[in-house]
Amino acid sequence: MFRPKASEFFSSLLDARAERFLVHQYMLIEGIDDPNCTILALYEPFSNTRMLVQQVGRLIRHPGPIGEHVPRAYVLSPLGSEVGDDWCSFLKYDTACRDNGGKPFIRNDGKVLEDLVKALPELDYVAGKFRLRIDLDSADIHNDLRFPSAAVAFSVPPDLNMDELQRHITAELAAEDRHQAIVGTTPDGHCRYHLTLRLTPSPFLSGYLFHAPSLEATIYAKCAGRLFFYDSAGLWINEVDGIGPRINSKSLRPLLPEGSENSISFLNVKNTDLGPLSLRSRSLSARSLERSGVFMGEHLNVVTRATGSITSGPDAARKRRAVGFSHSRVRDGKGTDLTAEEFADWCAEVNKELDVAAEAATIFSRFAAPADVPADTSPINILIDMLEVGGLFTSSGRRNSEIQTEDLCVDVQQDNDPKAPGRFRFTLRVDETDHLVWIDWVPKKRKYWLTSPGLSKIKSKENERISLTRRLNQLQPFRIITADLKHTYVNGDFYALDLDLANARGAGGLVLDLLTPIVGLDAIDSEKGEIRNGHFNDWEEGSLFSFIDKALNPDRGPAILGTPFPNLVCDDLQDEVGDFIGVDEQPSSPRVALIVAKWKKGNPGVSASAFYDVCAQGVKNLAYMKSDGNPLPGAQSRFDSDWRLSSNGLTQTINRRRHGRSSKAFRAAFQRMRTAPSTERSIWLVCSGGMLSLEKLKTEFAKPHPEPHVLQFYHLVVSTYSACQSVGVQLRIFCAE
Repeated sequence: MFRPKASEFFSSLLDARAERFLVHQYMLIEGIDDPNCTILALYEPFSNTRMLVQQVGRLIRHPGPIGEHVPRAYVLSPLGSEVGDDWCSFLKYDTACRDNGGKPFIRNDGKVLEDLVKALPELDYVAGKFRLRIDLDSADIHNDLRFPSAAVAFSVPPDLNMDELQRHITAELAAEDRHQAIVGTTPDGHCRYHLTLRLTPSPFLSGYLFHAPSLEATIYAKCAGRLFFYDSAGLWINEVDGIGPRINSKSLRPLLPEGSENSISFLNVKNTDLGPLSLRSRSLSARSLERSGVFMGEHLNVVTRATGSITSGPDAARKRRAVGFSHSRVRDGKGTDLTAEEFADWCAEVNKELDVAAEAATIFSRFAAPADVPADTSPINILIDMLEVGGLFTSSGRRNSEIQTEDLCVDVQQDNDPKAPGRFRFTLRVDETDHLVWIDWVPKKRKYWLTSPGLSKIKSKENERISLTRRLNQLQPFRIITADLKHTYVNGDFYALDLDLANARGAGGLVLDLLTPIVGLDAIDSEKGEIRNGHFNDWEEGSLFSFIDKALNPDRGPAILGTPFPNLVCDDLQDEVGDFIGVDEQPSSPRVALIVAKWKKGNPGVSASAFYDVCAQGVKNLAYMKSDGNPLPGAQSRFDSDWRLSSNGLTQTINRRRHGRSSKAFRAAFQRMRTAPSTERSIWLVCSGGMLSLEKLKTEFAKPHPEPHVLQFYHLVVSTYSACQSVGVQLRIFCAE
């Protein structure tokens, strides 16, 4: 096997060697000419015809004059490889070029654009308007251009030369085979824009040619040390001179700030727990996610995209904003409504918000926190998110095939070979082939860099100059666990993997916000009181049942637990759903609640073992709180009968209906209210005696290393809350102060 470096001297040594068969990889493409080579045997077809033509060209190129007789050249290829068809297509192209005066056809230039415009009607009614055919020579065209309030944010030197940048962008557009029709600038020169013609081959044709034309817009504005860049066709400028790194996720979070009028309605997160059974990612959507979609292990997940409703700008306008943290994208609203000057003004507003760095929405604190580059960036495990590039690339010999991947979560090994392209390596299986990939952290680029000869042979379907390796290095679509096991790298940023319960806005704050301290719950001396013989109107004074009954019964009070329920029943014993059930049919605040009562002897603290029982009781009856849940168990007349408890020869009875409707009417109201979208459905856990103290829990959460039972309590509450949220039910916990 001859390696690429041999190309510098290989040709001069061929005459002195006795070998008849030369096995190589891409050597004929890279410049090896020898008239003794007359047979080319292909192991597998190429991903594009140009590579085949280059190899054949090496066989038929001879030093003698044109017309001199030379030996025949032969090309051997596997059956069914279509190499013959590819060669014939080149011969047809060659003939057509000769017929065109010896020049290749130009597929995208001003003439093509001019002909396309001429093919349009002079006036037409389109998208609700009568529109004149575009006139690219008219000065009014600049006033007619509209751009979205969307951009990717980069760091740049404050003295970045915009004229030089414009020339670089023009060159990048030309490299993408986009004909530049218009280039313009705002009066101050800080914002530039380009209008280009892009021709895209139809994906539905395997051999014939049909280009779908489109006008693409590129616009960018410099604001001090940042550049805001938008291109409708996804032009990459990361490697353009003068362009620094993209704005990191920590700096972007304040674009969705905390505020009473602000809300987050969509999140996309990626999990850093890369186990075989773990969810790799999830998307959450609700009217407001502050209290919806809670799940276990949130602190191990990285927010990659978020959308919310915010109030910002000089006019304090309310707008819908989306932020893509993975690629530093920000967008306000939808559509294309801005002139070039308005786009520049919008960029200036966003830039000001980045400078102010307001407090980010609280919900972000529940997830993995952005972190600085750790001291040890050594990767020990990597997950390639191939879905981000799936279907866009094709490997050699697999024309029009999509990349099929097996397990993309692999361990990373250290490579001690001083000649290795990187300090670490791993094996990636793509298209049933193992590819060796080297990886290393590059401080100057502030990113991990991949090197792989195998992946570099896999080319973009739209642009053969772009290899899979190059695209992976651009997108950084991987999750990497570092050697310290405290950091993860996701889509270009490091995050800290730390369950910080002391953070009042983070994981601990989520649990603390569920707790409502109630005066007197610590003094409760029993759950249901002593059993007394006979029928009574209430449970024994000092019991938790009596405390709840007084608090939630409109005729008793005080309403220490909040607004009483006009309809209240005791459901304790015999197939109970809750110890109490409350229904409020008021149109202004419709609600239903299952109340679970729990008492524990002793002084209030943090008892995980006692909390298991009350949480289990609440979760097991969620089936009756779902909008499509089962009817309440028991007879229709259950709540018209007495609550009855016997002990030591004594039997105590109390009316189950504590206030409001009869049993049948109550059950019907519960069923009707539970299915109404506007109804607040909730589980109440009322913990008394020595069960739980809010202040004690805060003290435990503040410790650098919380006790095991405190961690168990945290996970128990979050799992219960998650179960409730999964069916649209709120969780409320009442405890001692």
